Amino acid sequence: MPKTIRNKGIQGGFEIFGIQEISKILSDVLPREAENLMRSTMDGIASEIRKKAAANARNRGLRTIAKAIKSRRKKSPPRKPVSLVFVEHGRQAKHDAYFWHFFEYGTDLRVIQTGKYAGRAVGRIQEQPYIRPAKDAIISNIDNITKEQFNKKLSSRIKAVQKKAAFR
Repeated sequence: MPKTIRNKGIQGGFEIFGIQEISKILSDVLPREAENLMRSTMDGIASEIRKKAAANARNRGLRTIAKAIKSRRKKSPPRKPVSLVFVEHGRQAKHDAYFWHFFEYGTDLRVIQTGKYAGRAVGRIQEQPYIRPAKDAIISNIDNITKEQFNKKLSSRIKAVQKKAAFR
């Protein structure tokens, strides 16, 4: 069963496809609640990947990139929720980390061809991945993390319903 999360179309994206057992059980009892719980569980998994990736970036001294790593829901069909983990960059970004992929994937050695610095070697940045190890760590333990996130979301939803019922 492939389990990944899509990364806003940027290199190295991955997707997590559903919790079929949970979805089947709840869809018979409360279909709308099942969809909401599944979506919030996917958001929880994406936030776990974001936390791990940000911690990896901080440990490598990439503080701006760590601040720019975000997770967000993507508009998707109710039965197939999608949550994104991405590095925020661009003019409107609070923490502009346009250079994130240089560190994630590294750069090749280039030689300047013309001008004052012709023949000079430039541009070698060693690969220092921080998103891929986070994704791999979460995916390797996806069953436990999914159960943990689902239990957390289910218990908070039960508390909210009980609180709402108490006021009636």
